[in-house]
Amino acid sequence: MKDFFKVTLPKTGSELASKTKQGDFFTDAEFSGFNLTGQNISGGIFTGCLFEGCIFEATDLSQTLFNNCSFNKCVFKAIDCGDASFIQSDFQCCEFSESNLSSFNFIDSDMPETAFLNCNFSNGIFQKTVLLMSSFSQCVFSQLTFNQSDMTNIDFTEVTFFKTAFNECTFDSNSFPNSRFEMAFFKGANLSNINFSGMALTQSQFLESNMNGCNFSNCNLMQTGFRGSTVLNCDFSLANLTLADLYEADLSSCVLTEANLDKASLQKTKINQSNLVATSLKMTQLAESEIKQSDLSRANFEYADCSNSIWESNTIKDATLFMANFHGVTHEDCNWSGSNLNQTQGTHQQRKKSEEWK
Repeated sequence: MKDFFKVTLPKTGSELASKTKQGDFFTDAEFSGFNLTGQNISGGIFTGCLFEGCIFEATDLSQTLFNNCSFNKCVFKAIDCGDASFIQSDFQCCEFSESNLSSFNFIDSDMPETAFLNCNFSNGIFQKTVLLMSSFSQCVFSQLTFNQSDMTNIDFTEVTFFKTAFNECTFDSNSFPNSRFEMAFFKGANLSNINFSGMALTQSQFLESNMNGCNFSNCNLMQTGFRGSTVLNCDFSLANLTLADLYEADLSSCVLTEANLDKASLQKTKINQSNLVATSLKMTQLAESEIKQSDLSRANFEYADCSNSIWESNTIKDATLFMANFHGVTHEDCNWSGSNLNQTQGTHQQRKKSEEWK
């Protein structure tokens, strides 16, 4: 008896598009060497299908569902995949180029060694996606979300990250040449030993993340926040940290030579065995911080609030202390040679009395 419900598999890309538009959906089908250039398979449903060596150029994949599918050596160029979903799918040796990927979903998918060139990503989600050893070159990320994804050993070259969120993602051996972040958000991310040198990371937030051993030298970190993150052994030399939020941060064993920390929030920070030579700390908030065994020679503390902070065994030679607030400061075994403590508020007894209206 003839099976009227059996779907005859297409043999060409145009046949696949035609059958998709007729409402056919495909399960456990294999498509090898299909050229889907200019075809429209939007709204299609593919489950457990294999795409081998297929070309998706100027292909409309919008609102298409790929569930538990495999893509091997496929090329995606100038595609439209708005509202498309790739669920528990895997990609091997695939390439995406010159494409706009908006409102898409990659969920529980494996995409190792996938290459993305000149792509625009917006309002999409990578959920529990493995992107190990993939590459993104000349791409733009806008309001993109990565959740619990493996970002290990990814090369981000000339990538712009705007309002992109990384939640509990793993980074390791990543490179970001000529890339920049603006208002990016990292939470619970492992970013240890990443080289961010020379990058713009303005208004980004690193929340409860591991930043140990990172290189932020020469970075623009203006208004960037590190609350609840660990930043041990980091290099911030020549970095712009104006208005940065380092509240309760542990900056031990960090290098901040010639960094700009003007108006930054460093209340309750721990600074131990760190190098802050020639660092600018004008109007910086350092109240209740602990500064020990560190070199702050030639640092500028003009109008800084250092009240109730603890200073032990530091070198503060030739520092500028004009009108710094030293009320309640305790210091011992510090070398202040060339620095005038009488310029501070709260150390000279007669001045202290007048300041306290006594």
